Amino acid sequence: MVANKNQVKQTIQVDIIPLTMSTIDGNDSQPFEVKVTPANVNVESYNWMWKAPQKSGNSPQVHFATPNKQDTLIKKAHWFAYPDSRLQKITGWDCEYTIDCEVTIDGIKYRTSTPATFHVYLPDPPAVTSWPRIEGFPTIATRQEDDFTEWYVSSLGTLKRRSPQVTSYIPITSQFYDKVVTVHEGHHVIQHTTGVQTLTSHTLWDATQLFHNTLKSLKSTVSEADLKRQINNAIATQNALDNNLAQMESRAREKEAFSKSNQVPPHYLEFNVL
Repeated sequence: MVANKNQVKQTIQVDIIPLTMSTIDGNDSQPFEVKVTPANVNVESYNWMWKAPQKSGNSPQVHFATPNKQDTLIKKAHWFAYPDSRLQKITGWDCEYTIDCEVTIDGIKYRTSTPATFHVYLPDPPAVTSWPRIEGFPTIATRQEDDFTEWYVSSLGTLKRRSPQVTSYIPITSQFYDKVVTVHEGHHVIQHTTGVQTLTSHTLWDATQLFHNTLKSLKSTVSEADLKRQINNAIATQNALDNNLAQMESRAREKEAFSKSNQVPPHYLEFNVL
C-alpha cells in the first residue's frame, strides 16, 4: 500500500520466529510467530502467506491454522516435488516453502525483510520391515545317566519364529502412509510370512525345524549353563544363516514390493528397481 499525504511510513521491522522449521509430511508444524518492532505500535491485521517454487509437482499447499493472527501453525504439512519428477533420486526426500506475513499498521502494509523457511520431509526410509527371526528358548530338563546328571532339551518351550514387524517413521496422516506402510511394507510382511511363488524367505527362520533337527539332540553333563550356551550358539548360527539367505533375495523382494506400491498415488518418491 502506498502512503497518502497524511501517512508517513514508520521504521517498522517485521520478523518471523523461528526463521526455519522442519516437519514430517502429514504432521502439524510448531507455531510461527510474528514479532513487530517497535513493540508499542498498533497492528491492525496479520496476513500469513506462503510460496513454493514454480512448476513444483504434487500440488504444493499450506494450510495456516490461524491465517490472520500473530501466532499460527501449519496444519498437516504437505510434501511437494521439486523438480517435478516421480522418482525420489531426482526430487530428494524434502521440499522447502517460503513463509511470510504481512502486517498492517496505520493503514500501511509491512512484510518481513527475511521470510521464514518451512521444510517438509519424509525420513529415509519412511518405514521398515524387520525380518523374522528365531527367538525364545526351549525347555531344559535333567535326568540321571550312569550316576551323572545330564541336562537335555525336553521340549520346544517358548522357541518360536518371530513375525516380521513394520515400523513406520511417518504419521498415519501422511499422504504417503498407504503407499509406503500399508502397501509396500505390507507386501514385505506377506513375502516373509506366507510367501510368493518366486521367493523363499517365508520358509526361513523355522523354529520347529531347528528344534527337531538340532536342539533336541543337545545335552550336557557339565552344567545347565553349558547346555544353554550350546542352545544359544545353535539359534544364533541358524539366524545368521537364514539372514544371509534372505539377503540374497533382498533386491527381488524390493522389486516386487515397488511393483505394488508404485501403483498407489501419490506418484512421487518412487523407485525403479531393475
